[in-house]
Amino acid sequence: MDKSESLASGIGLTLLTTAAGLGIAIPALIMYMDFTGRVDSLVIEMDGLAQELVDIISAEGLSEQSRTTSKAEARRAV
Repeated sequence: MDKSESLASGIGLTLLTTAAGLGIAIPALIMYMDFTGRVDSLVIEMDGLAQELVDIISAEGLSEQSRTTSKAEARRAV
């Protein structure tokens, strides 16, 4: 009986450490999922703002280019 009691106490200790590990791992996983969700939403927002910035810059560049082209055409016409 001594060996079986020793084995049972070892199994009991293993079950307790497994439960403690799960008690730490599950909340950590929940916090990780929340964190990655927030990061993903920030990345999406930053991507949208970057696209708007590129549109503004390219629109300004196109309008400036058309202004210089129209000035050059006006000089040729004279």
